[in-house]
Amino acid sequence: MANILLWVAIYLFPFIRLATLIRRKKTFSLQKKRQTWIYIIEIYYSSLFFTMLITKFEDNYFWLWNGENQIEVLLERFFLSFAIYQLFILVKRKLDSSAEIDSYNSMKVFCIRLLHLKEHEDLVNIQALIEHTREKIINDDQIMINEKSLKVFEIIDNTNPESPHFSATVQSLIVDLEHSIECESLYWMESFLLNIFK
Repeated sequence: MANILLWVAIYLFPFIRLATLIRRKKTFSLQKKRQTWIYIIEIYYSSLFFTMLITKFEDNYFWLWNGENQIEVLLERFFLSFAIYQLFILVKRKLDSSAEIDSYNSMKVFCIRLLHLKEHEDLVNIQALIEHTREKIINDDQIMINEKSLKVFEIIDNTNPESPHFSATVQSLIVDLEHSIECESLYWMESFLLNIFK
C-alpha cells in the first residue's frame, strides 16, 4: 500500500504544485513560476508516459508500480524518454518557428517596399505591388503566409495609399511583425503547453 501511495504522489505532485500556484494572486514572479511548472509538467508527464510505454513493450506492464524493475532501470528509461521528447520538440518547434518567421519576414519586406514607394509618391507601383501580392496569395503561388501576416496584408489592402496615414499604418505593422519575429525566438516557444497557455 505504501508503495502505491508513493507512485500516486510521483504521478500527481506536479499537478498539485501547479494548482497551488493558480489559486494565488497574479504577479510577474508568480507567472514565471507557473510557466516553469507548466513546462515541468509537460516534460515530466510526457517522459513518464513514454517510460510507461517502453516498460509495457519490454516487461509487459504499463503502470510502473506493478513491476519489479529496479529504480535504475526506470530512471534510465525516463531519461531516454526525456531525451527523445526534447529532440522531437526541438525539431518540430524549430521547423514551425522557421515557417512563421519566413512568413513574417516576407510580409515585412512587402511593407518596406511599400514605404519606399510611398516616399517617392509612386502610387501606381504601390497599387501594382499590392495587386501582385494579392494574386500570389489568392493563387497560393510560392508564398508562405500565416494568419497574422494575412491580416497585415488585409489591413494594407483596405488602406488607401493616398491617405496621409498610410505610411504610419505600414510602419506600425512593421513594428508588429518585428515583435512577432522576436517572440518566435523565445525559449518558451519550444514547449507545446506554454504555446497553448501563454
